[in-house]
Amino acid sequence: MSLVIAKIIDGKIQIESDTKISGEHVVRNNPINGRLKALILAHNLVVCYAGDIALAEDAYNFFVEKAKTKIDWQEYINYLIEISKTEQVDFILTGYSTNPFILKIKNGTIEESKTAWIGDYKAFKEFQEHFVSNGKDENLSERFTNSFNLVVKNQLNPTVGEFHISVKANLDDFKLPDKTVPVFQYKIKSSLTLGRSKTVNIKKKGVAEPIPSGNAEDGTYSISYFTNFTQERSGIGMYFEFGGFGIFLCPGNLLTNKKYVTEDAQEFVNLVFKETGIELRGMQSLKDTIGFKYIGPENEPNKT
Repeated sequence: MSLVIAKIIDGKIQIESDTKISGEHVVRNNPINGRLKALILAHNLVVCYAGDIALAEDAYNFFVEKAKTKIDWQEYINYLIEISKTEQVDFILTGYSTNPFILKIKNGTIEESKTAWIGDYKAFKEFQEHFVSNGKDENLSERFTNSFNLVVKNQLNPTVGEFHISVKANLDDFKLPDKTVPVFQYKIKSSLTLGRSKTVNIKKKGVAEPIPSGNAEDGTYSISYFTNFTQERSGIGMYFEFGGFGIFLCPGNLLTNKKYVTEDAQEFVNLVFKETGIELRGMQSLKDTIGFKYIGPENEPNKT
């Protein structure tokens, strides 16, 4: 199953989703098998799914093929309605026309609202509990994201978990002379979890010393999420700095992920760019000290 929630907050669409998949042909509890549930179709349109992955990939590719000429949104909505009649997959179609909209498509029906969810009902109930109890001090967007993250992190529901992927429309950086153009993007983020405590030796008074981050042997781990800022093709990369590998998730190929074993995140984004032309950018976790730096593909990706 899954959990995907879309919500309009202050006129902006925000989507939270997990990556866990389950089924008789899936190795359970293996993050490498995770899949994107929110698929960016165009700069102003996203389709989300819960259920059969093959049907979801068909839905994505149907749009891409039609968009080569001219896509009719109503034709695409009708297509999703027909697929949903199988009761094997549910959809959320969300984006910007004149105004932001969210459509929930399930069992051959369609419903428009300001908030929609698909997937595991118990996981959604858990999300609601966190959302209500998370206090009023957080702004609504942060409370939405943090409440969903708790559902993924706690993994109380067997069909929901692994990684937390956020999608948000950026209305600030993409402006034309006569209007603002909404552009959906996967969210960049990076986290570092320290293992056993370390001793910092101060060699000289008044001289800054880097704080060691540890390594995989003492339980330290880091995950960095990289995304692209061009809309010809979208994707997201997750790099495990202390594990020495990255995973690239692409909306157009839901049935298989690509794993890269590399020396660091820089080599990872270089290889993805070399093979796909997608320029992943984000914050790389530093190995020897606590810190991050912003990276993207180098002009001449490493040869392997």
